[in-house]
Parts: sequence; C-alpha cells; structure tokens
Amino acid sequence: MNGDYEQDLNTKSKTKGQLAKAYADLVSSAKSGNVTRSVVSDFKSLVGKCNSQFIGYGQQDAQEFLRFAIDGLSADLNRVKIKPKFKELKFKTETKEEQSEKWWEYFKSIEDSFITDLFQGQLMSNTECHLCGHQSLAFDNFMDLSLSLPKEESKSLYSRTSSVTLKDCLSEFTSEEKFDSDEGTNEKAAKKARTLRNKMSICRFPQLLVIHLKRFQYSSWRRDKLNTVVKFPVNDLDLSRYTEVEIDDTSKVKYHLYGISHHSGYMSGGHYFADIKNVLAMGRGTTETTRTCSLKPSFSTNQMGTSTSSSAYDVDINVSTPYVLFYYRSDLGT
Repeated sequence: MNGDYEQDLNTKSKTKGQLAKAYADLVSSAKSGNVTRSVVSDFKSLVGKCNSQFIGYGQQDAQEFLRFAIDGLSADLNRVKIKPKFKELKFKTETKEEQSEKWWEYFKSIEDSFITDLFQGQLMSNTECHLCGHQSLAFDNFMDLSLSLPKEESKSLYSRTSSVTLKDCLSEFTSEEKFDSDEGTNEKAAKKARTLRNKMSICRFPQLLVIHLKRFQYSSWRRDKLNTVVKFPVNDLDLSRYTEVEIDDTSKVKYHLYGISHHSGYMSGGHYFADIKNVLAMGRGTTETTRTCSLKPSFSTNQMGTSTSSSAYDVDINVSTPYVLFYYRSDLGT
C-alpha cells in the first residue's frame, strides 16, 4: 500500500475512514511478511464496533463478514462526498444497453469508490407479460453473486444432488420464472389470467467476481448445511451465456480463479480456511496454488507449513467445503 487511497478517504462515513486505514495496515503487514496478532485483532475489533454481530469470538458467516467489510471499505473510500437527491428514471424507447448505462451512471453518482471499481457489477431483471408482450426492465448493482444449489425431484420430497457444477448454479440463478398477477387490470381484463415471465441476467461484469455458494439453509423448522460437491473451473469461466447484452470483447466475460474460502464442519460449529493463487510463483513461469490447509494426502507441504499443488488444480476435489469463490476477469491479465 503506497497511501494513494488516503486521497479518497471519506471522513463523513460511519467509521470516518478508520476501517480503510485499519485494512491498509493489515495489507501492508501481510506484504511485508510481518502480520502481527494486534493488526488482525484491530481490524476485527473495528468491524465489531461497526456491527455488533461480529463482536467476540463466536462462529460467524465468512460471506456476511466479507460483504460488511466490502460495503464498509466502499463507504470509507467513496469519492462522492455529497450524495444527490433521489430521482426516478423513466424510459420510453431506450434500448436495454442505454437503460443500463443510465442506471450505472445514477448508481455511480451515489457511490463511486476503488472498491466499486473492482467488485461492482450489474444485474438486469426482465419482466414480460404473456398477454401483451410488454417488457419491464429493472437494474441492480451487485458486489457478489449468491447462488443456490440446484434441487432435484424425488418421489416423496426434495433432495439435494450429491454433485453439481457451477454452470448448474448459474443456470438456475438466470432461469425464467413464471407467476400470476392481476395488478393493473380492469374488471373485464381481470377475468383473464395474466402470467408474467421474469428472467435475471448479468448486464455488467465486474473486474473481480465473488461467487457465494448458498450452503446454509434456514426455515421455520430446520437449519441445515448442504454438503453438495460443486465442480467449478479454475480457468476460463465463461459468463457470456448469462447475459442479454451484446459483448464486444469476450475477455470481459471470462474469469480465472484466484481464491477459495472453505467452510469445514456443520451448522453447529466448524472453521474456515482458504486457497489462494500464488502470484509470485506464477511470475516464475508456474501456476502454483498455495493453500492454508491440505485437503488431499497427495498435496506436498513446504517448510512454511502451507500446502501446494500443481497447475492442474483438481476442481473436482470431491469435497463440499468450497463456500466463496473469487475470480478475476481475464482481460486483467495475471
């Protein structure tokens, strides 16, 4: 960290820029190889002060912690010091690309930071009436994609498949949904059933893509963790099939994996560990993956106590621990 972030510090945010400073200290310590317990503790304590959910040492959800930290850092580094008044955007003949651009500009007028530069993408929801064919578009920005694990029908109940692919999860996320609505109909038209079709798609692709696999399920009568194996690619995750806008550069819809956050255990208890791509090793002409904990006996352990695997990182490792996946867009290089 060279301190360039300080020019964007927002002293009017909830933490008045303190969260960004604490994170900068943490990253600087990590880069120097001198990560002290106090530096990590200071960052964790500050997050806890901002959100009581993260106070203490109880088990917390890594994805929830990540989202809160990213949102907090974005607020601390928001270049917009005075937010504009709310305005309603109305469209008549604009194309979906033009509407996307207008909404993107509007969101950036509210929040524009180094964090949003990296992590923010845009979703488009397309709702269409089957009677008249009218389409209504809605746009929303995202910092991560939370994907459900697909279900399969059994004779008596819903059961989870033992193995799915990331493609299956993305396909379910963008699949068409149908629902009935009588909103906006008059008495004569009310006699006709009105079916609406809704489809979600990715409209803008972030530089860094965070994918959250929704393994924890909650209901009024049950809490459970899904131990489904999810197979995912290390290189060339292609998202072109999940968009409805024209793509002029395919490198902007392809991603390479650089990190995995794992959860091992159950709802009642467990622990987190991570796989991280070794960029320094890549600079020596290899694509080594460094992990904090070995999942396979075949992995070798180096003198630093971490485990390494070859460039042929086995994406079907037959475990259900991957929880959050981190990808970088291919046009960014390595």
